Amino acid sequence: MSEEPVREARPRRRWKSVLLSSVLAVYGPFWVAASVTWLFVPCTWCKQEWLKIVWVLPGAMVMNPLKSLFGRMGLRLWSLSGGTGLVVAGLLSMALVAGVVWISRRGLIAQLVTLIVVTFFSAYAAQMSFLLMLSAWRYYGD
Repeated sequence: MSEEPVREARPRRRWKSVLLSSVLAVYGPFWVAASVTWLFVPCTWCKQEWLKIVWVLPGAMVMNPLKSLFGRMGLRLWSLSGGTGLVVAGLLSMALVAGVVWISRRGLIAQLVTLIVVTFFSAYAAQMSFLLMLSAWRYYGD
């Protein structure tokens, strides 16, 4: 009888903590921008728009560059109406969180690198969204 060597089980990352850190990395900067808008911008339209779109902004920030890239490659994508675009952006947002969770479950180094990269991307996208909202407010007024 041969005994199989006992392999040490790698400690698996707890999925709740990985999910929480992934959601914070993807959505955290957008919630900071929405909070700054609610606290310091007197425009009621801006506040209402942030509440409507903060849930789908990460996906929209991924969807628009992909649409532009596919257009440059000669692949004409369909144009999405307002509601359909929001649904697709929401699904992309959830897919982004799921992708970060999937990569983060590979190990601690993969989790740290992924969370840093996604947080910087989300912070940049949230800053651009905030500035676009401010420029619309300054142009159109309240």
